[in-house]
Amino acid sequence: MGKIFIIGLGPADESMLTKKALEAMEKPRRNFLRTDHHETKAYFKKQGIAYQSFDHLYEELDSFAEIYETIYDHLVSAREEGDINYFVPGSPLIAEKTVKLLMERLDSKDYEIIQGLSFIEPVLALVKADPVEGFHLIDGDQFHWTDFNFHVNTLVTQVYNQRILTDLKLSLGEIYGDDHVVSLITDAGLETESVQSLPVYQIDRLEVNHQTSLFVPKLEGLRKNEQDLAKLMERLRSRNGCPWDLAQTHESITDNLLEEAYEAVDAIREGDLDHMVEELGDVLFQVYFHSQIAFENGEFNFYDITSKVTNKLIYRHPHVFKGLDYNPDRWDQLKDQEARADRTLSQRLENIKGLPSLLRGQKVCGKLDQVLDCFGDSGDILKDLEDTLASIREDLDQKSEKLEEDIGKLLYTTVILCYYLNISSEQTMNQVIDRVIGQVWEMEKVAEKKNLDFQHLDSKDLKELWSQVRKIEK
Repeated sequence: MGKIFIIGLGPADESMLTKKALEAMEKPRRNFLRTDHHETKAYFKKQGIAYQSFDHLYEELDSFAEIYETIYDHLVSAREEGDINYFVPGSPLIAEKTVKLLMERLDSKDYEIIQGLSFIEPVLALVKADPVEGFHLIDGDQFHWTDFNFHVNTLVTQVYNQRILTDLKLSLGEIYGDDHVVSLITDAGLETESVQSLPVYQIDRLEVNHQTSLFVPKLEGLRKNEQDLAKLMERLRSRNGCPWDLAQTHESITDNLLEEAYEAVDAIREGDLDHMVEELGDVLFQVYFHSQIAFENGEFNFYDITSKVTNKLIYRHPHVFKGLDYNPDRWDQLKDQEARADRTLSQRLENIKGLPSLLRGQKVCGKLDQVLDCFGDSGDILKDLEDTLASIREDLDQKSEKLEEDIGKLLYTTVILCYYLNISSEQTMNQVIDRVIGQVWEMEKVAEKKNLDFQHLDSKDLKELWSQVRKIEK
């Protein structure tokens, strides 16, 4: 059983081959190249060094995963006959999936890494960027927009076709802005090397090859991300920060979280996007506020929050992450199973708390209906409403102490009707309140047209205005 010598060819031609790489080429071993689309191919030909490349696999197989697995299998099989050389472009340890497979699956004694100069050095030299100032490397063939951090310089490798350029244009435009100037670098380290600086929105108009990278300079200015918010929160809670923020506890700012959530919901209902951005930011700030307090107290941190919610959502979506058929009832079933299997129905209902009363009532209705199917049809619910109204009339006549209880029952029965009709009781109540406020606004307009001082009108005049406005609405 032989050993696999994994050798970096450097980023360019033979002039950038290391001494160890040259020595490896002279050894009497079978030579394999992941690809011969590399400038050192000429050196192999000139020196009469025989090799086998895996370029044909890129045409024969459907996915990169299949290609890498096939190369891995071939190399492992070849080493059974003795030591072999496996050459890859640049450095073996940068953006080389087949090398990663070999290192993960073989014992360290079964392979040896012979380093080569990576493509990063000549690229950074061309754009005059120092990685110590912040540097991030991204694989252009499989990236997500969240991979980008606009506070550091970013180099995107494997930018070899128009599809990747288009995907990058769309993502970078959202993060950095369409006019942010980036650089496309091709053939770094060769005589044909080129750097083209242009705004993001133009990058998919250029031609690229297998040796093209995209350099994205860090963004200066007002654009902020989650790191900035975390640092700001830490600063506010520091000794030299804000005395009010420093004095807060989890308990003292609970009302703030509730208030911000309501304001965000209101912005969504208004359809005001700028207001929505602002209010959702206020909600997010409250999350960071609590996570900073918890971090200082040694309780939990922001990553505990994101991990908890992400893992929970993965668990509750097996139709997305485990290939199961979609079942609309599964969410509640899984929710009940999550460390609550021993809870009684009353305990599960009791756990529905911290919500506005109408919303809480409707959620309790839903849980009861799932288990007991206890509400009947709309006719039954309307009869309950009529019976409760009759009880309220009787309470009023007799000045009964049951009046408050019966009014509460009336509200709850109305919530049951909303649940049955799939209407949001909370939203419906807000709509009614908004309509009442609108009626008052109309009263003020009518008074203004009549040159009346609304603030100083007596009860009779106000009632008259109120009647006029309600007649107009009808």
